[in-house]
Amino acid sequence: MFGSENFCGLIQFQKTSGAGSPAIGTDVIASVVDYVIWYAKDLPRVKYRQIYTWKSLGEEGTTQYVNARSTDQEVDRRLTREELGDPTTISTEWRVFASDNLTISLLVKQPFLSIKLKDSLSILARGAGKQT
Repeated sequence: MFGSENFCGLIQFQKTSGAGSPAIGTDVIASVVDYVIWYAKDLPRVKYRQIYTWKSLGEEGTTQYVNARSTDQEVDRRLTREELGDPTTISTEWRVFASDNLTISLLVKQPFLSIKLKDSLSILARGAGKQT
């Protein structure tokens, strides 16, 4: 439609569940990622504004940043007390991040879900009404 010369980018984002899940009544492979394909009508006139801002540990609004991911993205771990107290002790081989859930509320047909654990313990859980 706009031509390959006006391609800006392919943005991939990860979902925690996808269409095709047996939970919603289908038996196909679940899609766990979605894509936004970004084209411009006129590439030289594209305006882009970075949505992220840099934060420094210890500043206001950073208390949820208690995890670190290795730069090869193979390992996630919790920051140590020493690292939380003095962020300069965090190796450059780690990137600090905060985890969060992206959820939407759904109407639930059955408000309670019975879960059986180890033959003798049952839990009656309310909800099962969140989907990510």
